[in-house]
Amino acid sequence: MIIDTYRYPFFIFLWIILLVVDAIYRRAADLLRIDEALMRFRGDGEFPELGTESSIAESLQLVRYQDGQEYTAHHDFGYSAIDEPRQPNRFATVLFYLNEGMVGGETEFPRWVNGDTEEGLRVTPEKGKAVLFYSHLPDGNMDDLSEHAALPVTQVSRIIFFLIKYYRDRHCSYSTFLHV
Repeated sequence: MIIDTYRYPFFIFLWIILLVVDAIYRRAADLLRIDEALMRFRGDGEFPELGTESSIAESLQLVRYQDGQEYTAHHDFGYSAIDEPRQPNRFATVLFYLNEGMVGGETEFPRWVNGDTEEGLRVTPEKGKAVLFYSHLPDGNMDDLSEHAALPVTQVSRIIFFLIKYYRDRHCSYSTFLHV
């Protein structure tokens, strides 16, 4: 069937967006070294030990920072309600940079520790690049050093990221699926 692009331009746009989103999820699965089936709704028999057919990823988020805007230092982990049986939590984040050329707008990890400096680690946005970081330590405890911020954009009107956060579940160790 041929779709009339004059009549159905939205559907073509939507189809292209779905292909792009699928490619982003596949790339994120590659970065995390996990089966891409974990990034989508699964059928019966695919990873039954998870106890759910849902994706372990949140929906993509598109963020635009205009001149002077920032996102102050924060952690991506949180605390689930005590009565939440699965206790989901964000254990990894991938930031995809979609543009570059602004002044400011770096992603900073202010608690980054090394032997040479006490300054935070700053990642300058480069179009097509990604940053992956974990919010949890291998033993499941929350990693305070994963605190990060989007520094203020001071020239050029915007910076755009896609953010993907992946959930960890206290009833299922994703170490079965992660190869880290």
